[in-house]
Amino acid sequence: MISSITLLAQSAIEQELAVTLVAHFASAAEVYPPALLPPEVEYHIITADGSLGEQGALREVLGDYLAWADAACCSVSRETAVVLYSTFERMRGRNFAQALVLRPLVCASGVCLSCSFETHSGVKVICRDGPVFDLREVARSVTI
Repeated sequence: MISSITLLAQSAIEQELAVTLVAHFASAAEVYPPALLPPEVEYHIITADGSLGEQGALREVLGDYLAWADAACCSVSRETAVVLYSTFERMRGRNFAQALVLRPLVCASGVCLSCSFETHSGVKVICRDGPVFDLREVARSVTI
């Protein structure tokens, strides 16, 4: 999922913003290669087994980064988005956290509705309305 967020990182770099990427993997074997990221990106790796970077779960470590971040962009499962939203008050702030929703795009025009999903404010079509949404829209639509 990191490859999908690199475009957001590149856009932020072009706006002369500092970009820190915090990524969680099960082990070192799954880590996204740092050489594929723009050199301006500060890359922090978390592995569940501690084989590379910091050991732990994303929600255990993320709070340290959120304390000083100006914004957060997430490319995570909907379940993880809900956990982050409910765990960190900062993620619930208006216009602070954005979620990149990944689904296959069949028609890319919204006609087939194959990329539709439920948000807090109703059904959205990723190819027309997204793929980036306010995290509050994505996470609040799921009953916790």
